[in-house]
Amino acid sequence: MAASEPGKLPALRDYPQLKRMERWVLSVVERINLSPLGKRAAREFQLQFGTRWVYPSIKNLLHIEGLDRMRALRPPGPTLLVANHRSFFDQYVIACILLRETKVFKQIYSPVRANFFYDSPAGLAVNAIISGMAMYPPFFREPERAELNRASMELLVRLLDNPETTIGFHPEGTRGKGPDPYDLLPAQPGVGRLVLEGPPDLMVIPVFINGLLNDIVKQIRSNLDRSGIAITLTFGEPIDLSRFKGVKSRLTTQKKVADQLHLSIQELGERDRAMRARLKSQGVRVD
Repeated sequence: MAASEPGKLPALRDYPQLKRMERWVLSVVERINLSPLGKRAAREFQLQFGTRWVYPSIKNLLHIEGLDRMRALRPPGPTLLVANHRSFFDQYVIACILLRETKVFKQIYSPVRANFFYDSPAGLAVNAIISGMAMYPPFFREPERAELNRASMELLVRLLDNPETTIGFHPEGTRGKGPDPYDLLPAQPGVGRLVLEGPPDLMVIPVFINGLLNDIVKQIRSNLDRSGIAITLTFGEPIDLSRFKGVKSRLTTQKKVADQLHLSIQELGERDRAMRARLKSQGVRVD
């Protein structure tokens, strides 16, 4: 695959390793995400439609810590939100709250697994209706398509050139499926590459989210009748990564950065544990 022109973001839909359906879905999603006009329209859609149904679907169960801090933020450049990963809908909810409650976060991108979201019309519909196509770029599980994943990482680095970019990223790389939500999977080095190769004014913010279900119908129903468990969301302070300034981006240093971010998320997990203990003492269902 030839390199993209300087200043022009590379289109993943041009890669020959894609299957027909994936290419078609990407052709739709990239027309939104790689166009300044399309991305502005997507944000307006998120504000006027997405947040107006996602938030009411969870608000009766939602408890947030650190929201005033996020409202007060004035990032000097792009932002990177690093969060734990338990539910398919983690990034949807995080983005919904930030778009609804702040004016800082404008052009949001949330990398997502390719299967379902990029290999079916249903996945495209979910991406459109809930996030305004923000679930982009895709990452692929098959080892033989590693080139596509390298291209997605390169694209994310390039997106950080825009000071209005916000990337929502899960350092674990995949969902934690164990019984303990505080037992995180090991951090993968990809997020470290974003920090090391992104601009020097990149602000990195840790987030911990807990309690979301993977069944959207059950989640909405349990919110409406208030029978569901609490959804807790904690926003942390921007992470001090000054010791990595000027460090060359190698796999070993990428992993060190990723581990530092992982530690910050784990520390938020302890605050989440304390919040849920308080809620339980108040009679709120937390498990």
